[in-house]
Amino acid sequence: MIIVCGFIVGFIGIGVASWRKRKRQRKEADDLGRQLGARWFTSDTGLPFGRVEDPLTGAPYSGTGQQFDYAFAVEYRGRRVVALEYSTVSVSASSRSRTRYHAVQVLGPQTPLMIILPRNPALAGLWKELTEVPAGDAAFDERFMMLVKDPATFPGLPAAAVAWFLAGPERQLMMIKFAGDGFEVSAPGPLPGWDTTKVINDLVDLCDLVETGQVRPSPRLELATQPPPHNGVLNALSGCLLGATVIFWLAAFTISNPSSGLVVIGVLVGLVVVGVGLNVLLQRRRRTRTRSR
Repeated sequence: MIIVCGFIVGFIGIGVASWRKRKRQRKEADDLGRQLGARWFTSDTGLPFGRVEDPLTGAPYSGTGQQFDYAFAVEYRGRRVVALEYSTVSVSASSRSRTRYHAVQVLGPQTPLMIILPRNPALAGLWKELTEVPAGDAAFDERFMMLVKDPATFPGLPAAAVAWFLAGPERQLMMIKFAGDGFEVSAPGPLPGWDTTKVINDLVDLCDLVETGQVRPSPRLELATQPPPHNGVLNALSGCLLGATVIFWLAAFTISNPSSGLVVIGVLVGLVVVGVGLNVLLQRRRRTRTRSR
């Protein structure tokens, strides 16, 4: 009974933490829109500008019958900006799941269709219609992959844009779509209002660099506060309950079947060690690159 209660309380805690995070992110996005003076739109009213489909494939973002769930559009620093949320639905024989995504678009310069993302050969296979081309800068080509639709007519990435990508170590985590009429960043989850402020500023800077080679002086909305608090305590307690329950079941299984139980424990410990080791190596590599610049 204690173990069952541990599972139930743990899952309820994680569920509450997830609900609070989604609620906080929606409030952040609402606050950001108000600060920018943006207008809000729904799928029924449509957007005054921006896209509701993937620029590389032409496929609709949403798989729910609605073009998008909710969005705001605004003129900011001389650019048209759209931030939207959309959902997809996966249906199987036994279940139906809904997944939420968000996208931030900054429209402006005409660019070839391409994607720039952290170097990871496994990710390149997700876009079979694109071909990797070098940027001509060894440091850039080591950290990033540049995938384009038509290598024969690709004019190359401006030197100012290459320098922009290399200037910030945090951009190691960013995937940017050059969508033909501007730039876009998309990711799973609701629109993260606090982080979106930085993403919008970054994409506007990149638009300026591609068009003129320098960032135009203009008033910008900066992050004036610290990142909002997360559900650290609730997540930790829920994780401890789930972890204690798993450990109990592993111990019980090992007592009843020692050989199989030890194999399972060994595999789990090995996976944890490998994960921690990879994380340490990545952090060390990033620090080395930062010092070298």
